[in-house]
Amino acid sequence: PHHHLRRGTAPTLTKTAPAWAVGCWARPLFSGGGAATSDDRVRNVQGLTHFVDVRMPAGRDVALRAVQGELPTSLDDCSDDALRVLARQHAFGGMGDFEGEDVCARHHVVDWQFAPGCIAPRARPNKWRLRKEGPDEWVEEAFAGDPPYYYELWRRVGRRGDEALALRAAGPRDALIVIAGGRFAYVVARATAPQSLGEEHASTAAYVDAALAQQRRGDAEAMLGLEAGWGLAAGAWAVEAALQPWREGRVLSEVVSGVAFRVAERGDGVLVPPPGVVVVD
Repeated sequence: PHHHLRRGTAPTLTKTAPAWAVGCWARPLFSGGGAATSDDRVRNVQGLTHFVDVRMPAGRDVALRAVQGELPTSLDDCSDDALRVLARQHAFGGMGDFEGEDVCARHHVVDWQFAPGCIAPRARPNKWRLRKEGPDEWVEEAFAGDPPYYYELWRRVGRRGDEALALRAAGPRDALIVIAGGRFAYVVARATAPQSLGEEHASTAAYVDAALAQQRRGDAEAMLGLEAGWGLAAGAWAVEAALQPWREGRVLSEVVSGVAFRVAERGDGVLVPPPGVVVVD
C-alpha cells in the first residue's frame, strides 16, 4: 500500500469499483491472526476509485475516561496515558485499483501507519478479494494465503447508489474527503513530519510508547497529528466519530479548515462539495 506513497508517484488505475461496492460500509466482524473481533468502530467510504477507511476501538472513550477522568479536549489536554490510548487507532485513504468485481489492490496516499524513518514500511501488498453476499453485505478476504489469512465482513450504512465525490488536498499537506451513500469520511495527513527516534518501530502505537518512555512528548504528539473521521453528508455535515474525540460534533469544514481541495473524482449523480470546504479549480 505504500509503494507509491514512498516514491511520490501515482498508480495507474485500470478499473473502478463495481457499482454495488460504492457507498459507506461498517465492519461488524474481523477475523485474522488467530483472533476475531466484532466491536471495533469502523467506516469505509468507497467511491469509484478513492476511499477513506477509519478504525477505532469500541472501548476507546471508556479507556480515555479511565486514564484521565474525562474525554480530552485537545492533544495538549491529553495525559501521556491518553496519548497511548489514541495511538491505538487507525485510518488511511487512497485509491483502489479493481480487477473485475472480485479483486482490489489499494494504494494509500495518507496513512496512520506511514512515517518514514519512524515506522517500518509494510512489505505485503494490500490486495484482497471481494465476495458479494447480497445487496448490502460483502466479504473481504486476503488475496494471499490458502486459506486466506484474514476475513472481514462489511455491511452497508446509508443508501445504495453509485454517486460519489472525492476531494483531494491541493496543497502540501495531503488530505482526502470521500462522499458516497449519503455519508462522508475524511483523512488529513500530519501537519509536520515527526522526528525520528533513531530506529524504526512496527506501528504508530509502538512509536508513541517509545517516544513517551524517552520523554519525547512532542514527537508523540506529532505522530498523532493525523486527523480522520466520518459523518452524515447532509444538514450541518457534522463529524459523528473521529480519531480525535474533541472533533466529534463539529462541522466538517471546521475540521479541515486550512486545507484547500480539488475534485479528484466525481461519479454519477449530482454531488456538490460540502458546505464551507474550500475547493479550487
